[in-house]
Amino acid sequence: MALTGFVTEYPLIVVSQCLWGLGWAISSGADVAWITDELDRPDVIDRVLTAQGRYDLLGNPTGIILLGALGWATDLSVAIVAGGVGMIGLGVMIVARWPESYQPATGPVRRWATTVGTFRQGAATAPRDRVVALVLLATLLVNGGDQGFGRLFERHVLDLGLPTSTDPIVWFAAIGVLAAVLGSITLFWVEARIDGRRVATGAYVAACATAAIGLILFAHAPNVESAIASALLVKGTGFPVVRVAATILVNRRTTSQVRATVHSLLSQAENLGEIVFGLLLAAVAASWSPTITLVGAALLVAAAGITVSRASDPGEHETRTPRQRRSPDLIFSHPRLAAIYDAVDGDRSDLDHYIELVDELGATSVLDVGCGTGEFACRLAEQGTLVTGLDPAAASIAVARQKPQADGVRWIKASAVDAPRLEVDVITMTGNVAQVFLTDEEWTSVLMAAWHALRPGGHLVFETRIPDRRAWETWTEQSTRRRLDIDGTGQVETWTELISVSLPLVSFRHMFRFRSDGATLTSDSTLRFRTRTEVISDLEAVGFVTHDVRDAPDRPGLEWVFIARRPSESSV
Repeated sequence: MALTGFVTEYPLIVVSQCLWGLGWAISSGADVAWITDELDRPDVIDRVLTAQGRYDLLGNPTGIILLGALGWATDLSVAIVAGGVGMIGLGVMIVARWPESYQPATGPVRRWATTVGTFRQGAATAPRDRVVALVLLATLLVNGGDQGFGRLFERHVLDLGLPTSTDPIVWFAAIGVLAAVLGSITLFWVEARIDGRRVATGAYVAACATAAIGLILFAHAPNVESAIASALLVKGTGFPVVRVAATILVNRRTTSQVRATVHSLLSQAENLGEIVFGLLLAAVAASWSPTITLVGAALLVAAAGITVSRASDPGEHETRTPRQRRSPDLIFSHPRLAAIYDAVDGDRSDLDHYIELVDELGATSVLDVGCGTGEFACRLAEQGTLVTGLDPAAASIAVARQKPQADGVRWIKASAVDAPRLEVDVITMTGNVAQVFLTDEEWTSVLMAAWHALRPGGHLVFETRIPDRRAWETWTEQSTRRRLDIDGTGQVETWTELISVSLPLVSFRHMFRFRSDGATLTSDSTLRFRTRTEVISDLEAVGFVTHDVRDAPDRPGLEWVFIARRPSESSV
């Protein structure tokens, strides 16, 4: 941008514009990824991104007024250079003031390999994720319509006749400011409601409908007043909401590792739509008339709305009756216990079986419910699976985030009953997760949440201990006492005590004694032991089909592994 103000030769102006475009292409999506990952608040990020869109709108007229005044007082080139220098200063200030917590791979070879791998995973997200694919397609269409409108807006308004008492530039600047203010007000209204059920999808579809109606009205406007009013519908209500809603819908589907790449693809879809459909609409305008071209733009925008209406809205909350949400046991929620959980838990060869099951089922996206310290989720991310780890214990997720490959996982702090509608291929509940839901109501709520979080044809995989094997009889201090030397913690003595057996519920207590300071921490837990018939009945009541029940390879004869399928064409 700054270079543009220094040069006067046309070839150099072209070069400066290319550099400007390259800069935006590189940075596109980085801001959304940065905000999302650094904020790390899935519960508020949608509102933050909506507010960002609102501030973007208000920034445009502010910059026009300030730099326009500078250009009027001095020279146009001075204003352009000032704008470029201001952008550089803003970038430096942001990097210095808010450094990223994520540290990339060190060394040129590892960094290049990581970059290539990240791009491949990001590029693979669109064809594998139905929602992202539909939003990208809709983005092509809507930006083609936007390009057609943008190229004909000034011409159509001038043809209808602006008042001659004021320079047309002033009129168009005023219209731009009004559109920005109207768009900001509209996004403020959306921001207050974006967490509601299907609001992002509904906002996108409604905005496309508004923009399409505005385009048709603009195309057939009898006078300049009605043309300006119609244009404000398009510029101030339709397109700003479409862009923000698309960003939110895509952002919900991506992990930290590929988020910037996927958002960059969204930006490139905007550019490609402008080029492809812009040229097509230009040909229509040359062969027929601007009115027909504007109607064609309206049809493109309407088609975009119809396309997104077919995409489910995975991150939006549905209205639910109040449900009991269990507080996680201290072994997972206490920071000191979560930090030593992996060392105490020891061998996790049981996860090998789950890795094999994910491969067997051909899954490319997995939701790990009750992910704990993230061992399984990180192993999936390492092999290139799009994985989301969900757990109600903040301390466990904090441990998970420190592991290798953690940046390839989308971490969500939430209860299993609040699992987002991700439309994944497979949902897993490893270890004892499926047994911590004690009441019939809570268990049914978890199964229903899993059903909605799967794509049609997806699978739920979990394990549960066989009641007849009476595993709790070995949960005694004598048989479980161990003394461990843990890096960074020192020696820890641990054992398990059985508290009560009142089938189907069994309660027990984990004991931890830290030699470094003599502290003793306890964590009480209760598991529900369900029979095979009960589990199958519960699955079928929700709508699952029991695909298979297998013996757990790591505990043969002691546990069942259930594989349940959500039918391709079914509803609860």
